[in-house]
Amino acid sequence: MEGEDLVRGSGSGGKYATYILVVALTLGLFVAMRFFLFTPSGFPVSVRLNRDTFSVNDRAELIYTNRGSKEVTYGSPYEFERLDGEEWVEVSPYPSPSAWAPTLSSLPPWMQRRQKIKIDTLGPGYYRVHKKMNIEAGEVTFIVEFEIHEGE
Repeated sequence: MEGEDLVRGSGSGGKYATYILVVALTLGLFVAMRFFLFTPSGFPVSVRLNRDTFSVNDRAELIYTNRGSKEVTYGSPYEFERLDGEEWVEVSPYPSPSAWAPTLSSLPPWMQRRQKIKIDTLGPGYYRVHKKMNIEAGEVTFIVEFEIHEGE
């Protein structure tokens, strides 16, 4: 019977089904790879803000996600830059001079953590925040852009 050939995977129907399956798996892998940021060590880590646009009175949080199988570590420090014309200029939400307490946090596999960041003294404008993370034996800097506007 014709139906039996398809169930057994013989005949031309089986070849086409196998080909389509391989293409679908390949495309699915490609899409999955583009969805995450793969670090040089090969596992996915992402850093984002809780919003893209803030008012001067909003609370901002960096959100760290580790979708890999290895632990990631990071400290408290982060840095800001403000877009001034066509140039990014380093700014600080803290009075100068300021220092960070040496702390080390870990992000286990398949976990997410949040870190509050101070933006209330930055004022309206376009900014980006730099966050360094240790991934295996290397350091990676993530950069996330955002905007602060006047008002509530």
